[in-house]
Amino acid sequence: MIRTLSFNVGDVFCIASQLAWAFYSLASRKLTGHMDVLTALGWCSLCGTAGTAIYGIFSHTLILSPLPPVPFLSYLYITLFGGIAANVFWNIGVKNVGPSVSSVFLNFTPVMGMVAGYLIFADPIGLLQIIGAGVIFVGVYLTTHG
Repeated sequence: MIRTLSFNVGDVFCIASQLAWAFYSLASRKLTGHMDVLTALGWCSLCGTAGTAIYGIFSHTLILSPLPPVPFLSYLYITLFGGIAANVFWNIGVKNVGPSVSSVFLNFTPVMGMVAGYLIFADPIGLLQIIGAGVIFVGVYLTTHG
């Protein structure tokens, strides 16, 4: 059965990204023991940017294009808050409680997305979303207290 499994490129990238995140979480714990969180994030970001650029160059998919002001401000916002601030807080969490406890709280990401969608875009929250959020809260509670 295992020999008949087939993976497409997206599957491989998804698995690789999860492995990279696990490696990042473990490495950031070690790094933040020797340097402050921002310095560790800077080094990790530099390595990630270099790896992405190298891939883009060799796969001929690296495209640099100027952005008009509004899309540039959107890009800047996502970079500062969705990238830098989020990773700083993640690294602080990993430094304080470790990668295994921190990773449990990644399960709240879809719940926060649901709430943000409701508050920002007035997306409706249905019964299935409420049940899903409840299952997430119960799972995190059982994992951290069980």
